[in-house]
Amino acid sequence: MADQFNHHIDIGGPPLAVRRSYAGVFGVIAALAVIAGVSGLLWLNYDHLVEVSSHAPATAGGEDPATLKDLQAIQQQTSEALQATRELLETQQAEMKRLSDQVAGLTQKIDQMQSPAAAVPPPGPPVVAAARPTAKKKPAVPRPAGAISVGGAPLPPQ
Repeated sequence: MADQFNHHIDIGGPPLAVRRSYAGVFGVIAALAVIAGVSGLLWLNYDHLVEVSSHAPATAGGEDPATLKDLQAIQQQTSEALQATRELLETQQAEMKRLSDQVAGLTQKIDQMQSPAAAVPPPGPPVVAAARPTAKKKPAVPRPAGAISVGGAPLPPQ
């Protein structure tokens, strides 16, 4: 009787495919993307990281003398740039005022040219218009009052 229970059952079709989970593959791809991003950031900022790590330790006062000198130099450059910007702005405003005055003068000249006194042509030989034959106009035909049939259908009596 034991032989009857150990028989292999043949269904007759191909074996079913084993379903795989792709979570592991996606995890590996995500990890590689994160590593690539961090590597790119470190590569782009490498010079800044080396500069920060190579500074001397701070003095007893808590401030780094090189940093204080750098800040003073940046402040000086900023004040010089601000002064240059102010001078440039004043120059541009003066140029704008000059151009505005020129436009006002030109507008006044154009208005004077377009005035009625300027529109009178200079005296010269009189221009004679050629005589044209005039066509006789037909007398107006009186129109009947009331409705008019356009399509030929009879109109209802009024």
